[in-house]
Amino acid sequence: MPIFAAAAGIYTGTVAVASQSDQDRAAALRTALGQAVTQAAKGDANVLKRPEVARALTRAERYARSYSYKPNADPAKAPAKFLLVAEFDAAQIDALVRDQPMAAAPSPTAATATATPPPPAVGSNVTPVTSPDAPAAPADVAPASAGAYRLWFSGLRSAEDYARLVGALGANPEVRALRIEQAHGNVLQARVDARGSLQNLTEALNVARIAHPTNTKPPVEGVDAVLDFEQ
Repeated sequence: MPIFAAAAGIYTGTVAVASQSDQDRAAALRTALGQAVTQAAKGDANVLKRPEVARALTRAERYARSYSYKPNADPAKAPAKFLLVAEFDAAQIDALVRDQPMAAAPSPTAATATATPPPPAVGSNVTPVTSPDAPAAPADVAPASAGAYRLWFSGLRSAEDYARLVGALGANPEVRALRIEQAHGNVLQARVDARGSLQNLTEALNVARIAHPTNTKPPVEGVDAVLDFEQ
């Protein structure tokens, strides 16, 4: 039987795997995310049939806070050699399960609305709607100055802080896409696809009182900036 639990703002899923290969891990994370979503839906497995949930399962690694392996000591799970234990942020999973209102169709007076509105918050299934009369713009085309940056956020004190930060980042107009890579202690590491430069991104987060930069040239390989979360 799948093992999952919610504690301290997380859902945990445990899946038996034959190896630690990328292929087995990807499949196990999808199963573990399905366990977490089912638990958030009070055990109703029909939630997995929702289109937004089905899409989330195809990119389960984006929802995982962390994962680890431990030896499989349960003969009932033979011949699996390992158990993959994955943790998911409860706020994100609850938001994914929670019914979201669909975006309203634009009114006739909104014909001149921009064709590229800001993205919805992380965990939302609201689809941005543009005016039918507005010129089409390629969804994946970013400005020439756009870039992808790895940011460290320090000063998080609780799961609520984690959820607030993830939600604020996803809703910020300078953020095109967001992937949480790891979280431990009071630090969260995220890879952010931005619409502009690193300076524009950090200034936008500072102005919005999400986080203020403490070091935009950190002596850590692969990290582009360190920011302190606004309490």
